[in-house]
Amino acid sequence: MAARLPVSRTCPAPKVFGAPCRHILEGAAQTCEAHRDADPARQCAAVLGKNGTSRRCAAWPLRDLPFCASYDPVTVTLRHEEQQSARVRIATVRRAIAAASPLVRERVLDLLVAEHQVDVGAVEAAVRAYRVIG
Repeated sequence: MAARLPVSRTCPAPKVFGAPCRHILEGAAQTCEAHRDADPARQCAAVLGKNGTSRRCAAWPLRDLPFCASYDPVTVTLRHEEQQSARVRIATVRRAIAAASPLVRERVLDLLVAEHQVDVGAVEAAVRAYRVIG
């Protein structure tokens, strides 16, 4: 006799190009965490496309705002600043490692792991991601 798999519900909120979100819903939630603050009765006011091939964003806008999280000017600015901040931090670390002696370069990761400043699981996941890409 075949065992029945549990039925999982998915988020129906549309993404930017109209495909459903499909994140797994927990409990009695009607939408996923990313769409909790969205207004399902409206559509985002952003226009996609260039050179005459424009169409409106299909996602639900944030409550009391005309745009979804992908096109809200404040969210876009914060996301951009966060990306720039990460790039600056990465460049700073690369400069520090490049200026260190070969012995220190070899031991830096060991020290960070030993002091619990680097999560081993995160490193393993990053290595696996690069194996898939390369």
